[in-house]
Amino acid sequence: MQLLIIKTGHSEVFTEKESSTIVSLGDVLRSGFLIENFSDDDITWLTSIEAQPMMEIIFKDTLFVTDESQLDLNKFDRIINLEKKSLPLEIDFFGIQNDLSLFRNLDGELFNFENELNSDDIFEYQLARLLGIGEFKKDIKINLNSSSRNRFDIGFNHQVGKKWPEKSMGQDFWIGLEESLVENYSISWQEGFDDIGEYINWINSCRMIITLDSLGLHLAKYLGKRVIALFGPTNSSQIEISNGIKIHQHEKTDTELINEIKRVL
Repeated sequence: MQLLIIKTGHSEVFTEKESSTIVSLGDVLRSGFLIENFSDDDITWLTSIEAQPMMEIIFKDTLFVTDESQLDLNKFDRIINLEKKSLPLEIDFFGIQNDLSLFRNLDGELFNFENELNSDDIFEYQLARLLGIGEFKKDIKINLNSSSRNRFDIGFNHQVGKKWPEKSMGQDFWIGLEESLVENYSISWQEGFDDIGEYINWINSCRMIITLDSLGLHLAKYLGKRVIALFGPTNSSQIEISNGIKIHQHEKTDTELINEIKRVL
């Protein structure tokens, strides 16, 4: 079966009603669990120019394209659209529908998509349920042949992208955290912010990642790292961390946050 998945990251599946010019790489990446769940299909994935290099590194056997005009959408047996966009199709497809308020699952059932926005459900479970996938594989494994794996005890994933700048924390917090840990741990600061291959390799070089709610959180999970995730304005309930913990910044001073991190190390 020929399957097309449309996920560019111009709108986050469960937190935005409209597309924007800024791509959420994390939202594209965590949608990648669908690839394993349709492994018997011949998958083409329509994504953004920004997301393509990352997805090609992680999902080596999947075809990723960025130019919709080069695709004959009508040749596909099934299309799953996870973007807030209309498709120039006469045939039915699955996912977000043309009026952007309905979601059609793989059994043809229609759901009011407005009810799914800002849900407290874990992202993968919510999407699988909407699509009508019963038992499913939710984990993504990134396998790198890297001699630099686990060179550092802790990595500081302190930078955030343009999509959600309000997630960032002040430099004074990170400097204070380093000063409180450096005596007992080797520390590495985020590398590869503008080079996704370098970024993935940097995360792989750390045993643990202390991170904001950003792409690095998802990459660290999939690379099997222990994660301490710092959440502020975003909903932490949509993200499952099996090898780590979540810490909420709300109404905590830098000193209180640093002491909480030290307690869980």
